[in-house]
Amino acid sequence: MKEDAKQWIAMGALSEIVGQYDIAIQNFQQALKIDPHNADVWNSLGWTWARKGSPNDALRCFDRAISEDKQCTMAWVNKGIVLKNLGRYDDALFYYKQAINIPNSGPYDEKRVWYNLANLYWERGNPEDIKETKKCLSRALEIDPNYAHALRLLQLVTKGSKR
Repeated sequence: MKEDAKQWIAMGALSEIVGQYDIAIQNFQQALKIDPHNADVWNSLGWTWARKGSPNDALRCFDRAISEDKQCTMAWVNKGIVLKNLGRYDDALFYYKQAINIPNSGPYDEKRVWYNLANLYWERGNPEDIKETKKCLSRALEIDPNYAHALRLLQLVTKGSKR
């Protein structure tokens, strides 16, 4: 990554974390002027648009991230999250399954893929999806037995609670 872009990326990430989405977007766009083929920055920009409530802009950025790097696991996952939030469960399922098949994505990303897939099955609410939810949570917890999000969802699933 080009050295000058790192500063913009860091400022964008910090701005996004504290909810200053417009500033984060400007920072990520500055980084992309320096390094326009950086899939991680496109993904971060997309996530910021999603957090800001602009799913179409988010989806466009995730598509660009994926086109720049098919191995950008979190772009596939984040696109799935946005699609799930739009009620497009089958489309989201496609993107999560693509993310699962990315080799060497690392345990942090891999557990998040399995958790988000479990979450999709759970939110879909079909009785037959409960088995898939548990299977995905089991896989996430194999990777990280202390993964709080997966443990919380497993507790809900086991109790038969609704969200």
